[in-house]
Amino acid sequence: MHRVATLVLLLLVTFGPPARAADDPAAEAVAEVVAEAVDALQPAARALLAETVAINSGTMNFAGVRAVGDRFVAPLEALGFDVAWIDGEPFGRAGHLLASRGSRGPRVLLIGHLDTVFPADGPFQTMETVAPGRVRGPGITDMKGGNVVLLTALQALDRLGRLDDLQLRVFLAGDEEDRGEPLALAPPPLVEAARWADYAIGFEDGDGDPETAVIARRGSSSWRLAVSGRPAHSSQIFRPDIGYGAAFELARILDGWRQALAGEENLTFNAGLALAGTELSHEPARTRGVAFGKDNVIPQAALASGGIRALTPGQLKRAVATMERITGEHLAGTGARFEFTEGYPPMPPTAGNEALLALYSAGSEALGFGPVRAVNPRRAGAADISFAAPYVRAAIDGLGLMGEGGHTVEETATMATLASQGKRAALLMLALFFWIVVDFYRVARVRRMLTAVLRQDVTKLRKVADAGLRARKWLRKISGREKNKPVTKEEVNDTGTGVVKSSLKVWAGRALLTRKLTPAGLLSSVAMGAAIEVGKIGAGKFSDVVDKRLQKEFEERTNTQSKTILLLFLRDMAMGVFPLLVLAIVPWLVG
Repeated sequence: MHRVATLVLLLLVTFGPPARAADDPAAEAVAEVVAEAVDALQPAARALLAETVAINSGTMNFAGVRAVGDRFVAPLEALGFDVAWIDGEPFGRAGHLLASRGSRGPRVLLIGHLDTVFPADGPFQTMETVAPGRVRGPGITDMKGGNVVLLTALQALDRLGRLDDLQLRVFLAGDEEDRGEPLALAPPPLVEAARWADYAIGFEDGDGDPETAVIARRGSSSWRLAVSGRPAHSSQIFRPDIGYGAAFELARILDGWRQALAGEENLTFNAGLALAGTELSHEPARTRGVAFGKDNVIPQAALASGGIRALTPGQLKRAVATMERITGEHLAGTGARFEFTEGYPPMPPTAGNEALLALYSAGSEALGFGPVRAVNPRRAGAADISFAAPYVRAAIDGLGLMGEGGHTVEETATMATLASQGKRAALLMLALFFWIVVDFYRVARVRRMLTAVLRQDVTKLRKVADAGLRARKWLRKISGREKNKPVTKEEVNDTGTGVVKSSLKVWAGRALLTRKLTPAGLLSSVAMGAAIEVGKIGAGKFSDVVDKRLQKEFEERTNTQSKTILLLFLRDMAMGVFPLLVLAIVPWLVG
């Protein structure tokens, strides 16, 4: 019954300034019924939050992680979800909860996690009220509160009879705080769900500010550096045959990285552990080590380990290449080995993410909470949504319970946001149904292109990308060759013969029209014939370049964002249109 009003809200968001939604009576009517539904659910939501916070679910407390997941099974099943537990034994963790429902409408993936950073034997175990509206407890914002917000939004949509408008998957990970190993086995269930989805919505707490949401996250990966030197009496250091020792080489490398990378926007790296001496003992799993050395002995070994964060895959790739290059510039008498281990991938900002934020912000204004802006990526840590973002049309995170002190014994929630965040999330999901209908053609196009990229299907991507101007097809017609037949050396060598034939054809045609033969007409015909033949060869060559460039993109990229795909399309289109314009202008100029 509220579908028309919701459509009005959607149209205001899609085609006008988001702020207008807050002033529209229809939008306010939709927001009001959503707010009423969420408010009615608050007593149960607060009870579930208190119950789950009281259960220790440190990542390695497998029983506790599973127990928290079990608390969501019954409420999800009551909403019609099929709920399954994914065993985490292959990657050394408790596992994940996956719930699915629906067979029509946009495909939406909702992401949370069950584990916390607090071990079973840690001192921080209880939940307590520290001030009016302020509650402290382990994992209350990161992110048991977010899980409750997620569930409340779904329950509100069910009350409004709108849950069937969406296809939904809920993924609650059991290893977000301490990723399972091997890493190749831990994320695949989430990635599989993301491949299925159109949108991904995460319910982390972002930067703790209800006026922000996350549309970009930096990735989080790790590195390790092992350095060797020649041991000798310290009085002999810096001799050409002795060298500088492992400690100075380690210092050189770390400072070289600092000088080369410290100024790059949104890129950070940190050396969390450094050791140097005559003998080293390192426990990577426990991130600790012991070094033995003497003041009068040149260190023969050194190591360092740390993390690196970047906003885009390209930025990370360039940074790692720089680190490898600097590592290889050894001081005399030293050697070094650099190891990079990929962790959480980056979640770069995309046009789709920005549009989803605009829709979320408009709903927030309609609810009376004001606009929502994007979090600075440097204030948003790594999260599970980064594994999903490359595969969906748009992603947004930071929709959970707000507060501060995450990962500390002062983790505290602002309880008013339990309701406000639930209202925002429910209204966002309600609007997604209409948004995808309005934007259906572009969605379908982008998804086909994304599928082609993921499958490395060059032919399919070319077909989709050329759907508008058919640039490659026109080039192939102009060049007079088969679809995928490249230009050969023989064709280029026979250009002269082609010029003669084309010139004679043009000359004959002009002679037929003018009924006279003139030297000027012959010269003009030769020029036009040459332009035609060169144009044919050029069209074929240019088409070959397009093919090679597209293939190169496939080889270089395995996780491609929708924005990148659209850029590929626009570039392919431009590469096709430019020679067509040239071919049209040149004969006109010489004729």
